[in-house]
Amino acid sequence: MTKAPFRQANHNVLIWAVLAILAVPTFLPLLYSGLSNSDSIIFFATTRSLQDVSSLLGMSYKMFLLQGRFTNLLTGWALFLPYYTQSHFVYLLLTILPVILDVILAAVLVRKYSRNETIAQMTALVLLCAFTIHTGFSGVIGFPFWFTFSFLFLLISLLFLLRYKETQKYRSLLLSALFMFITTTFYEAYLAYYIVIYLLLRSQYDNHLYREKTIRRKFIKELLPFVVCGVVFIAVYFILFHIVSQYYSGTDWCFSPLKILRSWGNIILYSIPGMSFYQYRIPLADLSGDPNFKYSFFYMLFHAGAMAWVKGLLAALLFYVTFAMLEFKTKGKKLWFALLVAVMMAILPHLILSCSTKYIQDIFDSYVTTIFSNFGMAFIIVVLFLLGRHYLSKWPVAQTVYAVLFACGLLILAVVVQFTNEQVMQDVKRANLRYTQAEQFLKKQKIKPDGTMPVWTGRFQVTPTYTGKDICAGKNTNVQVYLGLSGNFETDYTHFYQTYRTSDDDVAIFSCQQAAKSDDIYFVWFQCKGTDLTEDFTKLACDTIKVGYYSAYKSFAFSILSEQDSDMVQVNGQPLNTQANAHYGNIRFLNRPALQTFTVSGESMLPASLSISNILYPGLEPLNFNKLPKHYFNDGVRYYQHDIWKHQLYKAQLDSLALQQDKDPKRFFRDNAKWLLLYREQY
Repeated sequence: MTKAPFRQANHNVLIWAVLAILAVPTFLPLLYSGLSNSDSIIFFATTRSLQDVSSLLGMSYKMFLLQGRFTNLLTGWALFLPYYTQSHFVYLLLTILPVILDVILAAVLVRKYSRNETIAQMTALVLLCAFTIHTGFSGVIGFPFWFTFSFLFLLISLLFLLRYKETQKYRSLLLSALFMFITTTFYEAYLAYYIVIYLLLRSQYDNHLYREKTIRRKFIKELLPFVVCGVVFIAVYFILFHIVSQYYSGTDWCFSPLKILRSWGNIILYSIPGMSFYQYRIPLADLSGDPNFKYSFFYMLFHAGAMAWVKGLLAALLFYVTFAMLEFKTKGKKLWFALLVAVMMAILPHLILSCSTKYIQDIFDSYVTTIFSNFGMAFIIVVLFLLGRHYLSKWPVAQTVYAVLFACGLLILAVVVQFTNEQVMQDVKRANLRYTQAEQFLKKQKIKPDGTMPVWTGRFQVTPTYTGKDICAGKNTNVQVYLGLSGNFETDYTHFYQTYRTSDDDVAIFSCQQAAKSDDIYFVWFQCKGTDLTEDFTKLACDTIKVGYYSAYKSFAFSILSEQDSDMVQVNGQPLNTQANAHYGNIRFLNRPALQTFTVSGESMLPASLSISNILYPGLEPLNFNKLPKHYFNDGVRYYQHDIWKHQLYKAQLDSLALQQDKDPKRFFRDNAKWLLLYREQY
């Protein structure tokens, strides 16, 4: 009699272990997390100047004064916390850990509600398959920690509420109300979840019981802590907002039902699992690195990658296993109520947001509330499956077919979402490179803007990446904000030219160009007198240019034009090939740094014509800079010696040539291998 429960326990442990394995590819793309909107770059830059924890907490007060929002006064510090240590590890930890805890607590909540561990496992599985990463102003990477951490308090509140329903201890109800109040201090949209609280409390009593006066009094007593918390929050919120008298566009209310429904419906639509693929379909197509890419759903589906397919197949298999293990019977009425609660959790987060004029004038496909909605959507999927299973219970074969079809749907969902998440996060990584590498470039070239020199950085506002457009959306010069630089930074070249064209002081141009489908990016810094500025940027000339090139390629083709045919151009003191006013050559950095920096000098060079390509000029020996690491050099020489030795005819020719030139054959052999190592066409 004890073997069956023991076997069931072993099965549960195994399923939870497989779910833990599935979590790895699900959250792995988050390792590329970084800046994804104009606010996050300000948060990052602001924390550079924070001295201690008290200054971090002081940011809450500053944000409160800026926007007049009560939520900022209490929890605004959480917006800056991921950036506070300036540690990428801490940033990733605070981005990923709360999401994992959200999934775990959501599964615990479902287990508590359904009193069935298998349904909790199904829920965790669907959550992992449907977990969607959005860019821009999202609740996962757009504002890391703040929204995912606060969602934990909502789940804890609901857990205490379920405990109250089970034990009828008023203390649990008070704790639920307390945690719900804490939740709302993070974000106003959480107020909508009070409707879910009402539904869960009201579900204890059917209509017949509710007619009794004692039951109604009890229900009012149960609601009272939540009503008090909600009323206190709203009252304090608007009183403080009125006292501070700051304008925040998010608190302008729209009273047009049609406009509200339009905004609300759109963001709900894109909260459906898998819709992120549709949302990002054009960027995914345009930024694909596949040379044979075809704009087709099925093409992208079957080229999603091994990780996505392994995850999808494992998820489908696990779903069917949990279906086979599921022992759960309940009334259809309870399942329909569970569906109502799940729907409310999916759509209510967006309600308050959609009533704001700010989000009606600029309608969002996804926003910070989308992560909350994703959990509700996962609950909907699970309840829909349970409803179908319930109504097919009399037909086991039909029930099995239904489960198989559902598992196939989960397979496709997992593959599509995983593929989209991976591609989106690759774009996030690429969008962040211009800032992290710009900082490294300035350090390596020892460039320190003094705060008074005018600097044009307009090219930093233009990006080929999809995510980068949200980062560049701010009013400030984004690279200046990121680097924490002070000074006269400009993004409009026409205004820059008109302002400083009569100045005898130095002005600077800080520019970058980035590849759309790879991580390649180069930086350019040069200075000239304000009087040397030209109205047409392409005609602007200078004599010295500092260049940085970030790429996996350590050999590359470089070219630049000068104003006169007779001008000579050098790279780190080595001359380039010249043809008329064109100067070109292959450059190779032997020490293979991540960011390759060099100085170009000449007369009247045109920086706008500067070009770097990973396709080398054929037949040109590269200009070698720096030195190969000793171990790499020695091993490389041995490699090419062996390569020459394999071609015995060529080896014999070298031996003969060494004798003709009266040279030691062994040394001559080694010198040829060394030449191949240093001057062969490498990429």
